[in-house]
Formats: sequence, C-alpha cells, structure tokens
Amino acid sequence: MDEESFAFGSFRLIPAQRMLLEDGKPLRLGSRALELLIALVEHAGETIQKDQLIARVWPDTVVDEGALRVHVAALRKALGDGRAGNRYIVNDPGRGYSFVAPVAREQRQPATAPPDGATVGGNLPMPLTRIVGRDGIIAALTTQLAQRRFLTIVGPGGIGKTTVAIAVAETVRASYRDGVWFVGLASLPDPDLVPSALSTALGISLPGANPISGLAGWLRDKRALIVLDSCEHVIGAVASIAEAILKAAARVSILATSREPLRAEGEWLHRLSSLELPPRSDDLTPDGALQYSAVQLFNERALAIIDGFALATKMLLRSSRFVTGWTGCRSRLNWQPHASTCSVSRGLPRGSTIASLS
Repeated sequence: MDEESFAFGSFRLIPAQRMLLEDGKPLRLGSRALELLIALVEHAGETIQKDQLIARVWPDTVVDEGALRVHVAALRKALGDGRAGNRYIVNDPGRGYSFVAPVAREQRQPATAPPDGATVGGNLPMPLTRIVGRDGIIAALTTQLAQRRFLTIVGPGGIGKTTVAIAVAETVRASYRDGVWFVGLASLPDPDLVPSALSTALGISLPGANPISGLAGWLRDKRALIVLDSCEHVIGAVASIAEAILKAAARVSILATSREPLRAEGEWLHRLSSLELPPRSDDLTPDGALQYSAVQLFNERALAIIDGFALATKMLLRSSRFVTGWTGCRSRLNWQPHASTCSVSRGLPRGSTIASLS
C-alpha cells in the first residue's frame, strides 16, 4: 500500500513515519510539535479551531491555549516561518490556526528495511527549547544507560521525562551504529498498535501473524537504542515487546519514559524529581529566585508567551503565598500570576502551568 506524504517549500512530511524532512534530511521535532504540524498540514488552507488542535495534540491532558501558542511559536521557528518571505502557519484571531503554504500531496512506496551495511541515522527529535536544570541528571542517566540496557524514566506528567530522555539519547547516539530511534506512544489509542508504531519508526514492514517476533528478528544483529516515550497507557504491550527485543538482540538498548514502571524483566528505574524551587521567603528577590531551575524554566516559558515579561517581587510574594509555600508545589510548578503582579500589562493565560508548557 502506498504511503502518503506532503511536500511544502523545502520540506516533506511523512505522517505514517512521523518524520519531517528538510532538503531530504530529517528535521528533529518534538512529538507534540510534530502532531500539531500533521494536523495543520492535513487540513492546509482551512482554519482549525484551537480546541480541536488541543484535543489532538494533548489527548489525555488538560491544557489551555497558552501551551498551544508556545508550541505553534516553536514550530514556526523550526520551519523558518517569516524568513525570506516564507509563511506557513497563520493565526486566525479568536478562532484557530491555518497552514497557508502550498502543499502537494504525494503517494510513495512505504519504507522497507535498509540493506545490509546501509547507514542508519535514526529519527531523534530535536528539542525546541533550552533544557533547564537537568545537566546532572542527563550525565548520570548517560552513564547508567551504558551499564544497563533497559532503563525507564518515571515521573508525573509534565515533569520533563521526554526532554531528559531525548537529551540522553542525543548524548549517546554515536555509540549506536544502527541509529537511535524515537517512538512516541502518547497518541496511540490501542495497545495493539505499539508494534506498528515501532516498525513505522524503524521503517520496516512486519508480518501480520507475529509482529513482535518480526521486530526481534530484524533487530537481532543491530546495535541501536530505542526510545519508547509515554508508555503509561500501553504498559503491558511495551513490556512484552521490550522483553522480546532485549532477549533476541544483545546489542540493542531501550530507554523508556512512563508515569509508572513497566514492571518488565530487566528494567531499571530512575524516578525523575522536579526542578529545584526556592524556599518560602518574604525576602525573595527576582534575581535570587532566578538562581533556581524551576523559576528559570517558568521565566523562559513566560517570555515565550508575553513580550517584555519580567519577574517582579510582588509576583514572587503573592505566588508563594498562593501555593502555601514553595514546598507545596514540589511535584509540579503551577504558578498563576495575575496582571496586578506582573511588570507588564497582562499575566499568563488562565490556567497556564509549567507542566502544560513543557
């Protein structure tokens, strides 16, 4: 069966492989930014309502329009929207967004397994924002992954598991001659689709009768790292596939992210902690607060949404009291400054949280 792709400008989008190419080379995007692009391109020329985009990109998470705006801005930056007269994504005020560049739909044969000796680079997405406060964890997990073939990063939603996993995979990618492969599972509605998602990322065709055996067989002689992201709703399927692959392929490693352990044979866990927050204090200044990674991240996300945003002392005091002390939000920073507490004319959109913006 032919595979549909979309060509626009210097880009080619292949939804079935969850891949975006620029001048024939993979352009790494985060899973949510890629899902947003697919939704817009599939309906090029039409305005898609904001709530429809949010429901597609965050199917199991409650977020507001602020998160959508952040990802649209990051996607525009990745595409070079506005440079050299190129326009791709346009905002229809009060309604939604539209993909306005000319798009050519094409059909092509699906990718098959690369021939022996072929160079395989992988499909690791590129972070669209700076990683804050995770250097030590990334270094530690890089060392652990070299010693343990099956490592799962566990933590609550929005804490940064995907960001850390991608950074670790990027650090070690040179060690895997057959590539580092990212498999985003967040949007899968059915555990039975996990083998298909993995085969699509690898670019191979699997037998319908026993796809897990086919995956294990193809990977048997490979030296590769597979990143399985957002496994919490398909834990049983992921655990079975991971065990089968690791037993069959001695030089394949698996790095997974999940809100809870996979409870699979050979799995090692790392529970990701939240970013560092300052202690509760009425004497806390903006400069002092910015020495802490959680506040640094908040500040960067706020700057992405509000032109001219700046931390103010009144904001720090009011926000710390609102959450009954910094220690009350160690698991997730949920800071909601209002217009009266900001040094600009308006605050963050109602309900914006660092969890939804990251």
